[in-house]
Amino acid sequence: MARVEEYLGLSWSSVSYFDGNKGSFLLQGLKSANGITVSEDRQTLYVAEALGRSVKRYRRGKSNRQWKFADKIFVDTAVDNLEWSDDGRLLSGTHPKIFPLLEHFDDPAAISPSQVIAINVQKPEMTVETLYMNNGSELSGSSVATLLDGELLIGAVAETHFLRCRNE
Repeated sequence: MARVEEYLGLSWSSVSYFDGNKGSFLLQGLKSANGITVSEDRQTLYVAEALGRSVKRYRRGKSNRQWKFADKIFVDTAVDNLEWSDDGRLLSGTHPKIFPLLEHFDDPAAISPSQVIAINVQKPEMTVETLYMNNGSELSGSSVATLLDGELLIGAVAETHFLRCRNE
């Protein structure tokens, strides 16, 4: 079913919550929800929509089960995992082209472009910048990124290595 959602761009994904006893759906109708994180104060939820090519922001209501859509940023790439940087930006390894990624899953020799973005969520309107972009020859199908001691570390969905980028 996941492949049907990917190929047709359907909004079948959801975010659910489990409190240890009971589970419930918090958000539904998302386009391939992939990455998720919450702000340090736990009042803001961020959801990466891979097929929606966006990151949505939600504000917390009275409980962990109540979230209201605030806004979203269109990033023009399939967003994967979300990771916080030390300066408060959201980092994500992303997939600029989804079909080469699907081909890469079936054939590891087929390369898939990699991109890392940083989303500034500190201002009322989110902004995005690209930190890394490659055709996939260095690392195919990037899916996660983090900054460590000034270096950008990038992981991938199906690779046996990660990429370490120094800022020179």
